[in-house]
Amino acid sequence: MKSGLRLLIRFACTFIAIAYSGLAPATYTVIPFDYPGSTITTGFGINARLQVAGGADQVGFIYDFVHKTFSVLPPGPSGLLAGPIGLNDLGISVGTLADTSSGNIVTGFVFNGSSYTLLDHGSGTEGRGINNAGFITGFTDSGEDSTTAWLYDPRPNTIIDVTVPGPIKVLQGINSAGDMVGSVRGAPPDEIFPGSVLGAYGFVRTLSGSITFFRINGRSTRARGINDLGQVVGSFDDVDGISKGFITTAPSGGGYVNVAIPASEYLVAPGYAVFSNGINNAGFISGLLTDASGTTVRGFVAAKANYGGLWWNAGESGWGINVTHQGDSIFATWFTYDATGKEWWLSMTANKTASDPDTYSGQLIQTHGPAFSAVPFDPSQVTRTVVGNGTLTFTDANNGSFAYSVTTTSSTQGEAVTQQVKAITRQSFGALPTCSFSIQADPTATTNYTDLWWASPAQSEAGWGINLTHQGTNIFATWFTYDTDGTPLWLSATLAQGAVQNFTGALIQTAGPAFSSVPFDPNQVTRTNVGTATLTFADGNSGTFDYTARGVTQHKAIIRQLFNPPAGTVCF
Repeated sequence: MKSGLRLLIRFACTFIAIAYSGLAPATYTVIPFDYPGSTITTGFGINARLQVAGGADQVGFIYDFVHKTFSVLPPGPSGLLAGPIGLNDLGISVGTLADTSSGNIVTGFVFNGSSYTLLDHGSGTEGRGINNAGFITGFTDSGEDSTTAWLYDPRPNTIIDVTVPGPIKVLQGINSAGDMVGSVRGAPPDEIFPGSVLGAYGFVRTLSGSITFFRINGRSTRARGINDLGQVVGSFDDVDGISKGFITTAPSGGGYVNVAIPASEYLVAPGYAVFSNGINNAGFISGLLTDASGTTVRGFVAAKANYGGLWWNAGESGWGINVTHQGDSIFATWFTYDATGKEWWLSMTANKTASDPDTYSGQLIQTHGPAFSAVPFDPSQVTRTVVGNGTLTFTDANNGSFAYSVTTTSSTQGEAVTQQVKAITRQSFGALPTCSFSIQADPTATTNYTDLWWASPAQSEAGWGINLTHQGTNIFATWFTYDTDGTPLWLSATLAQGAVQNFTGALIQTAGPAFSSVPFDPNQVTRTNVGTATLTFADGNSGTFDYTARGVTQHKAIIRQLFNPPAGTVCF
């Protein structure tokens, strides 16, 4: 029998020596968390509410990533220490019960938030994963280089052995379809399958019993989590001997599959080896990090880099770019000024053209339409003209550049082409949310409203919209619409939270140096209060926009704009 917390770490990092990673995160943003006062904090399963099952020395907990709080599990039967590993969307956790003095694992458990149910399938039983239907995965460790994988079926209330070739098996993740993932280790003459070699293989096992073994880039691999979209996470030993995290679509078809993943898609963190253990349907990943000595272990939550939000050049305050990032597409609205100093906005639908660094390019569009005061707003009157090209390049989650070429025409100067490259950074005025794209997004439950919003129902007033950047208790809103003569008009507002889902502030009209100015002098920017704005949200996907601007008062129902519903980006 192995000691509790150390055993959990051993099976999270099974079969390799802990090593040091000096690489910086590229595609994913990794956010560590630490239990107060502990140098060892683990992270395992993650659910839809961004709760993570984990533990520290003599403590098992559920970590709330949104609120950054820990809820400690009470002692198990006979005072045993509960170490949660799996966690479903209902908040039900599974894991191990260990002796507090020796640390030896006694048996597995299910905890429903108030009481424990034991999982007993022999000495050393460990609960590892649980889906929303109550199916539970796990294994029993005999302590003699042999484990037995099992599945608990709630319908007959029975634990049944799961046949997986090989002597040492870890069965962990399970999704709603009953697909399970884990890892197995073997060495000649104990072949896992004909031709298998020394080391660990990840596997995907369907509920019907079909097993597909796989490795990432041909290296020893440990699969640990699977979501309902068939995305699998885990870790593998890279060629440098350092563990990296991975995410891939579940291999299928039986037999063995080599999964090729480029280095730009690895999950890495500076100074740590990475072990991914869980993934939810929104694509958030949980796991643990270890330093070179193995004496410091940290839990983490990670999400694929999302560049949604407000960007600016801090030395050129007065203009900015709102970025709505969904999958491999970005919709950007550039808020700036024309040659006369009047507010002017251009939009761009930019598709991903390169990785490492992430690069998005598209055409810059100038739009004219019905005045902001028009009732009704007729989207058929909106016209769009290509005036140039733009490219957004991101070196990390908070820094990048905006390169553009814009052609303008005037009666006095004729046609002019402006080409510039601007360094941009994410604008921060409060606690930055963590955002993630999912092909089955459910934004209704989130209370962070960062996104591009437009009139409800969708398409009913296509041509105007409002960008919301929500940080802490404030929202910075930029409303792109049209002046009384149909030319582009944008107004901004800093909205402070009043009631729980209500935000109010002044509407500001801004004038400043032309977009082509070199240098752009922020001292020439002027701001005029032209009214008030109030946003009220019924849930995370619907609300109202009430405003008085230049003496005109209107009420608009609004929803998030999704490029390819139900896919979308949600922030927490």
